Amino acid sequence: MVKEERYIKNRFGKDNHFRVPTGYFDNFASTIIDKLPEQEHRIIRRRSRIQILRPILYSAACLCLAIFGITVYLSKTEPQHDTMRSESVAHSNGGYTYTAEDAIIDHAMMDNADIYACLMSE
Repeated sequence: MVKEERYIKNRFGKDNHFRVPTGYFDNFASTIIDKLPEQEHRIIRRRSRIQILRPILYSAACLCLAIFGITVYLSKTEPQHDTMRSESVAHSNGGYTYTAEDAIIDHAMMDNADIYACLMSE
């Protein structure tokens, strides 16, 4: 890069060889304006802040709703460790052991006939 700059300075010197014709900028603005095509004037309406922020607010609301829904869903589907522990402990009642399966059957309100019907259908 330095070699090329030295070559140019040695060959052409430091003088500015570009010249602008005299009076060129006197009518420059008017000549350019005359060459421009006619355009209709448009009225530019400014958008209010609420119009600008509306998509962002909708996105934030959807995100909050999704997070809330997932939180509720996960809290409902997590196993209740405290209740399962208390039911899974076997209770002894005169030779019969009450297990977690018995608690599930009691919760489903199935009697012996229903249990036999389920077993026979399999």
